[in-house]
Amino acid sequence: MEFKTTTVDNNVVLCPMGRLDSTTAGEFEANALPLITDAVASFTVDMNEVDFISSKGLRVLVSAHKKLNGKKLILVGVNNSVKEVLKLSGLLKIFDVRE
Repeated sequence: MEFKTTTVDNNVVLCPMGRLDSTTAGEFEANALPLITDAVASFTVDMNEVDFISSKGLRVLVSAHKKLNGKKLILVGVNNSVKEVLKLSGLLKIFDVRE
């Protein structure tokens, strides 16, 4: 899995590319969680290049949400199949999902 990361005014944007499943979730977690520090105001995951997410991928997003400790986890560019998984898991109500 490849990643692009940008930070603007303490707002981190992580752009993973590919499937977020049991094979790549560990790598995603290893790249995402260290970016979340006390200085981070919000953490955005640009999902435009993510075509599939499994329960392992959801677990990493939940871990990031918990580590943010009340700060915003924003998901953008979520395709319909990933959005359906978020809806079925109940996480669509928890995460800030934007178009």
